[in-house]
Amino acid sequence: MQRRSFTSLLAAVATSWPSLAADPGLLANLKPEHPRLLITDDTLSQTRQLLADDERARALLTRLRARGEALLKEPPVHYQLIGPRLLTQSRNCVERVYVFATLYLLAPEARWLDGVRNNLRSAANFPNWNPSHFLDVAEMTHAFAIAYDWLHDALSADDRRVIREAIVEKGLRPGIATGYEGGPGGVPARWAISTNNWNQVCNAGMVLGALAIAETEPDLTNKILPAALKSLPAAMKEFAPDGGWFEGVGYWQYTLRYTVPLLAGLETALGNRFGIDEARGFSETGDFYLHATGPTGLFFNFSDCRRQTDRGFPWLHWMARRFHRPLWHWAASANASGDHPLSLLWYQPDPLPPRDGSTPRDRVFLGMHAAMLRSSWSPGASYVGFYAGHNGVAHSQLEMGTFVFDAMGERWVEELGVDDYDLPGYFGAKRWDYYRLNSHGQNVILFDGKGQQTPARGIITSSGAANGSAHAIADLTPGYAEVATSVRRGIRLMEDRRILLVQDEFELKKPAIYQCQIHTMAEVKVDIDRARLILGNKMVEVRGIARTALDFVQEPPRAATPAGADGTFEQSNTEYRKLVIRTRQPVQRGTVTLVLHPLENPNAPRGASFVRPLDAWD
Repeated sequence: MQRRSFTSLLAAVATSWPSLAADPGLLANLKPEHPRLLITDDTLSQTRQLLADDERARALLTRLRARGEALLKEPPVHYQLIGPRLLTQSRNCVERVYVFATLYLLAPEARWLDGVRNNLRSAANFPNWNPSHFLDVAEMTHAFAIAYDWLHDALSADDRRVIREAIVEKGLRPGIATGYEGGPGGVPARWAISTNNWNQVCNAGMVLGALAIAETEPDLTNKILPAALKSLPAAMKEFAPDGGWFEGVGYWQYTLRYTVPLLAGLETALGNRFGIDEARGFSETGDFYLHATGPTGLFFNFSDCRRQTDRGFPWLHWMARRFHRPLWHWAASANASGDHPLSLLWYQPDPLPPRDGSTPRDRVFLGMHAAMLRSSWSPGASYVGFYAGHNGVAHSQLEMGTFVFDAMGERWVEELGVDDYDLPGYFGAKRWDYYRLNSHGQNVILFDGKGQQTPARGIITSSGAANGSAHAIADLTPGYAEVATSVRRGIRLMEDRRILLVQDEFELKKPAIYQCQIHTMAEVKVDIDRARLILGNKMVEVRGIARTALDFVQEPPRAATPAGADGTFEQSNTEYRKLVIRTRQPVQRGTVTLVLHPLENPNAPRGASFVRPLDAWD
């Protein structure tokens, strides 16, 4: 899918964006009572019954109370920008509102209500919610909307007035003035026409804020809703055709964390989702999260993404019910060591896990060109995540052809993931100077040590599975267009899908040193023609096969370096090692194959490996 530039979007919107007119018909079916956003009184009754009958639900509530106790000890949110963002305070407020409000609704205690009141009164007194970085406004508005709606009958009239006025003056009016109506000639602000996570997150805050106070601010709500419904499809289209998300699994989470409450809020407040959830690919997108999580519980963390989350993902419970996908209930709670309140309010008893033979082991997402393959759904399975890459789009890194590898319950090949957003020029001119973002910090190919180009996009050209193996092949040539006429990489799980083969085929414009690299947390021991990755008593042997001599070298990932006068540093990467495989001499064309062989027993026999051209893989 081709993504349009912001300039082209502006040009299109200037002629197609509707005038911001009220549509009073949208509120015809507004549910008059509270709560009406995400949950209702029926939800609370069902949750109380679950707590009486279900031990796991009671355990969730116990953990939620412990989290609430810890949050009560924290000072209220305060006005503090970190870089250009108030976002930390907005997110603190969101978490506290959900936790305190849920605990109060299930077992009313004044301390939980006071926790909400203290944080919201503090935030209501902020000079603003930082509209120059509108995510901050949107998330804070989200928090205020949930508090106002869920605790409406428990709050005093004065509390409701303070919260309502803050929603209007610091949330909704800035959303209209600098968002839906902002910019030259009335063209909307960037977030309102964006095709990335900003669109859903910002629109969700505006919609929930408006719905929370709709009976007292009908005119404002009748302006917000049609504008949001016009804005959302631009970003929802990015789930097409098969549910993958181009910003990676971390930003998939962020997008769904706000898209789902938006949809659920429309449904519970108005009885209508207005077709937003019918966007192509959205009904499949839970599979992206399912398959982008390896058997270790770690994400395939390409782009600006961390290795894992520790709280599950309860927003998938809503998705599972909406699209009749019961397996997503399991994905929503798998690998969670903590829990969001929605894990309890949207609880699903006894979710069934994936089953070998009935749950597909492989998934290729052709909208954003990534493949995830595994040997089974057991925790010790072999798994490879492979990304053809799209250098230059939101949150991308120079990572065309990167991969991760899990086996024997461990991650052996790592993506380093995100660095500090407050590093100078992180989203600007210095982005490709940072090790974790440029090609040297990825598991990719380099020629003469030169990184990939941007903009550039890799394409998965074929994939398949048969006879105990599965594979995917990507054309990476655009990332190397200055030096190469063809660069392709194939990944294959073979020999009952236990062993990973990575095969690179290339033709260059002139001879150069070929290099591929692997980042790992394992101990690395290098021999003349191979290397061993060691974690405890487990080992993966890495062998290289080529017609030219290869050198195996261990190099440290670049150490932390000062990035700015303010004392900011890149990540140190001290927990990682880097294995580099290079041709000893420059080559102009060739095939280099790496075989990663998991060996729980270091003395186990090594199977032979047969190299076939990529064109013969299908």
